[in-house]
Amino acid sequence: MEFERIGVKMSIKEFILGKWDGKPIEWSVLKEESFGTLVISKDRIAQMVFDNSSSNNNWGSCSLRKFLNGDFFNQAFSDDEKKKIVNVKLDNIKDDIFILTEDEVKNLLKDDYYDKLARNRNEKCNSCCWTRTKDGTNVRTGYASACWCPHSPNYRYSVRPAMYIKMK
Repeated sequence: MEFERIGVKMSIKEFILGKWDGKPIEWSVLKEESFGTLVISKDRIAQMVFDNSSSNNNWGSCSLRKFLNGDFFNQAFSDDEKKKIVNVKLDNIKDDIFILTEDEVKNLLKDDYYDKLARNRNEKCNSCCWTRTKDGTNVRTGYASACWCPHSPNYRYSVRPAMYIKMK
């Protein structure tokens, strides 16, 4: 993302918006669209289950989606910050905050991020994060090299929220 400041073009790759657990949330820019810029939290905000049920793989009705668009959205951002977040329709559902799909992770996150997570792993799947699928039939996790592990929705994995924002 580029913007002009006093005649000099600058590129923004990371910025801070909101707070969680008393700490500022750092965001990384993934891509620009006509309606907003897709960003993802630089670090995980929590380890959570995808859904409290052991069989619900559906993003539209899972407890993780309810948390991200409820408690997280309302507590992490000020009223002014919320105005910058674009409510988007993904997979026939409108969300302010969401998690990436496996394809988005593979296409938008850089190799150095995969390598960093692989180095920082303390135990099997400790660095893996939830992803969503378009049809909700399969929940997969990943983000670390060679680690795309399918698990039940009540397995605890890291959560890295994503969202579209208006940068101007």
